[in-house]
Amino acid sequence: FTFIFFITLLSLSHTQLQASIPKHISFQHKMQAGSAYQDPISVIFQYSEGYIWLGGQSALYRYDGYDFESFSRVTLSSGTKTKSINRVIDIIEDKSGRIWVANMNGLSIFDRDLDSLRQFPGGLGNSAINRIIELPNGKIAAASYAGVVIIDPSDFSTIQISQETGGNTSLPENVITNMLIDAKNQFWVSTNKGLSHIDIESLEVTNYLFEMTLTLPVEHLVEDHQGNLWLGGGVNLFHFNQQNNTFTKIDAKQNTPNPLYYGYVISLY
Repeated sequence: FTFIFFITLLSLSHTQLQASIPKHISFQHKMQAGSAYQDPISVIFQYSEGYIWLGGQSALYRYDGYDFESFSRVTLSSGTKTKSINRVIDIIEDKSGRIWVANMNGLSIFDRDLDSLRQFPGGLGNSAINRIIELPNGKIAAASYAGVVIIDPSDFSTIQISQETGGNTSLPENVITNMLIDAKNQFWVSTNKGLSHIDIESLEVTNYLFEMTLTLPVEHLVEDHQGNLWLGGGVNLFHFNQQNNTFTKIDAKQNTPNPLYYGYVISLY
């Protein structure tokens, strides 16, 4: 396969860019006009068999090292009708090799035998899904604007966790911005109100809330090498210490010669 490099330019100074970019770089365009070349790509994923999958605004694309193939329609559960894809947001492969695709029109599964996308049976097939991950126990977690749904891939049964769940399995709000499995196999969910830890087996929820109301979404969630969690998005950047379960807000406008970041957080790594 030809290696493909996808580059995101962040807010770096001219000096930083000069120091970090090699002097001689060559690129080879692989996306043909009329397909992925004209469709903004929001997610890239490489399948275990080597294929590269790209999620666009109007289709899912598969690249085999030579050609692109597009999948713009999803076969409904009935098997007789299809619907269009609307903005692919996430793609994962589970331990069994099954590919899950999240888009604004619902959750889909790629059928390798039929070489097509099929709608997930049940309500999630029509709900906007913004993130999917596989849990350590093999189940799938799908984040939406109505909470988190835990899916058992053996029979596609689901359990909903939301603000309305009640008791010790209730989230602070339903709009899920991101999800993470940390180095200790703990399951974390972020919302604009803070972090929620969900026990993978009991599904008990422990909420850690911000002390302020956010005006822009916190879309990014990562773990550093010391086990601390970082949340960022818009003008907000938070550090969460798992030792004492506290948040520290990093101010973008620190009065220092070299502030950590400028303006908006668009990615965390």
